[in-house]
Amino acid sequence: MTRLTDFFGGNGTSSVTFTSTQNWTVPANITLIYVTAQAGGGGGGGSGTPGSTAGTGTSAKGSGGASGGNAGMLAMRIPVTVVQGQVVAATVGAGGAAGATGTVDVESDGGTGGDGTDSVVAIGANEIVRAQGGVGGIKGDYRNTQQNALAAITGGTVGWIASNFSAGASGGQNSITDTDGGASSKNLGRSALNGGADPSSYNNNEWGGAGGGGGHSLRANGGNGGEGTQSVDADGTAGAAGVFGAGGGGAGGAYADTTSLLRVGALGGVGGDGFVIIEF
Repeated sequence: MTRLTDFFGGNGTSSVTFTSTQNWTVPANITLIYVTAQAGGGGGGGSGTPGSTAGTGTSAKGSGGASGGNAGMLAMRIPVTVVQGQVVAATVGAGGAAGATGTVDVESDGGTGGDGTDSVVAIGANEIVRAQGGVGGIKGDYRNTQQNALAAITGGTVGWIASNFSAGASGGQNSITDTDGGASSKNLGRSALNGGADPSSYNNNEWGGAGGGGGHSLRANGGNGGEGTQSVDADGTAGAAGVFGAGGGGAGGAYADTTSLLRVGALGGVGGDGFVIIEF
């Protein structure tokens, strides 16, 4: 059994945790529950297939790194009045799909990461909590010229308690220069996590850019971004997967091949599935 007090300290309230969609029946003598829900995290963007220095394609630059995916929105300790025997339906949001690589041997961009899906808690037809899925990371392009920062999604709608909701932490920025991929933003005290490392001396346009880290969730850091590739004629580096509603890392870019063949980019990291905690 997992308790929120395991993360923050407190009075030892009993709880149940769901990492997949399930129902929970209110036991005897319980009239108030607190619901915490984190949606699925966004998948990291994928990196593209660059041209080559041998004249294949229009660009002789390595491909750009992709941005990390956002963490899913967090709904924190929403109070709900209940009666014995009521069935609470907890739908756990799925993590977003990994952003695709560019096409093999075709100068092409990578793919944007998939969005996570919502985590929803309901009693009968009455929806009591909905946390929105994290936004997928922005793709890396084939020319190593784009640089994107993915903003956190905003939350809140009529009936929600604004102070109990947190937008998912944003994924890190990709890199097209001599710097590491961007750090993920913080969420509820978790430290920021760097994205993938670019080469320490970025004096070669043929090298790939670094991927950004995925946004953090309540329970986990986001996936690491893939490193920018500096090895001659090497493919991109994949972003790491997120867990527990965290975002997947963005993929690192590929080297601009010195032959007529083209190096393919890499996949972003899959977003982490969400969770629901009921305290009683």
